[in-house]
Amino acid sequence: QLKVWIKNLDDIQLGLYAIHLWQPLAALLSRLLTRGHTKGNEMLAVIQDAFIVANYPIRSAAFTAWSSFMLHIFQSDDYHQHQLSSRLLKLFLTPFLPDNTSKSKSASIAKCRAWLVLLTAY
Repeated sequence: QLKVWIKNLDDIQLGLYAIHLWQPLAALLSRLLTRGHTKGNEMLAVIQDAFIVANYPIRSAAFTAWSSFMLHIFQSDDYHQHQLSSRLLKLFLTPFLPDNTSKSKSASIAKCRAWLVLLTAY
């Protein structure tokens, strides 16, 4: 349902609500998301759609939520900072590769902040 809400361009508030709802759900399911579980992959697909949606406020919110998700992972007991998992790094880099946010200042700033979170963690 979250994917449908994010793609609904008629109701931007509903899309933003879906992103804000995704954030705590991702934290709760973080083990599933980082270990490639089917349900975790479904949750990742939700935020992946938000990274490329045509609405820039939703994109901006998605990068902010992604920053929070990365911070949650880095602060969890399962993550060892000295261990650089290539799978985890690939997961964290995914939203930065296919995106063009230069048309929106707020989305570009949110993307840069997400980059900073990733860089300081590694």
